[in-house]
Amino acid sequence: MQSNPQSQSHNLPIKQVTLYKNNLAFLKRTGKVSTAQLEIAENIKDLVTSTLNVTSRAPVSVLFGAQKQVVDEPEYGFQYGTRSNLGAFLDSLIGARVKLDLAAADGCSASGHVLIVEQDKELLNGSEKCDKPPVYQDRHTAVHLLLDSGSCRRFVLSEVKEVTILDQELQAQLIKSLTGRVKAKTSRPPVAKKCDALQLSFASAEEDADIDVSYLDRAKEWKCMYRMELDDKHDFSVVDGGAGDGDARATVGMTMLATLTNSSEEDWTGVQLSLVANELDIIQAVSKQMAASMTKEMRQALAPTSSGSMPIYVKTLTGKTVSLDVASSDSVEAV
Repeated sequence: MQSNPQSQSHNLPIKQVTLYKNNLAFLKRTGKVSTAQLEIAENIKDLVTSTLNVTSRAPVSVLFGAQKQVVDEPEYGFQYGTRSNLGAFLDSLIGARVKLDLAAADGCSASGHVLIVEQDKELLNGSEKCDKPPVYQDRHTAVHLLLDSGSCRRFVLSEVKEVTILDQELQAQLIKSLTGRVKAKTSRPPVAKKCDALQLSFASAEEDADIDVSYLDRAKEWKCMYRMELDDKHDFSVVDGGAGDGDARATVGMTMLATLTNSSEEDWTGVQLSLVANELDIIQAVSKQMAASMTKEMRQALAPTSSGSMPIYVKTLTGKTVSLDVASSDSVEAV
């Protein structure tokens, strides 16, 4: 579709596109009610809202100008980084089930829930030599685990060489937290853009229900071309009334070609595409209903810009290709 994206949605992908000859396209999208949102450009909102059709197995409400609030799950408060240590990390895991591998020669290990992380004051090196009072800093010294047997056991942190998080969900949250920190350092800050687009969202008691949304959108008219191939074994001439000289019948091959461009931001891979060589008559009825409130952009969208002509390419016996500009209503004799 040769036009700037007028309507777009990443959680309501396009499933079907039908292009007409009067600068219009019929779009059909499919998704889930819980995530379905649609953004309509200001200059086309009258056309879209007047032809909007929503179908679902459950009753659905269309919310105009409202954007559905998506609540993200709160991230787990892991303590890690340059100024952190193993004790601080275990302190953020209190209540989680972990496995500790000790640096003992026998390779002793223990599994259980983190119960207590001991913290002590440690004199900061060099602070006692200053004229000011000595400075102390917090230092984690030991961790207590509630073992599977029900007993509580103390482990000195200096003897812990490895910590394994046994909770799979907590492991996934830790990886998500680390990945998010990397993206925050590498990604560019979002640029604020002025947006006059109309936001459409959908609500239903059954949030997991499928939803089909269809409407008309603006599009550049697709071009139709024909290629005619004549049999070089026969001589061709224009006859009147279909009368020929005996065995004048020959095979004429005609191929129909179409030219269109998808310049939108959405991928049309896997989209069902249909081309209609007629103008969309239904828009006339819609325009009558909206005559009182029709905008300038709407009138431009409804006004056909094509004269209805189309090129036909004829390859002659000498190998030359002749281009003929004809109308769909022209007869063979007129051409």
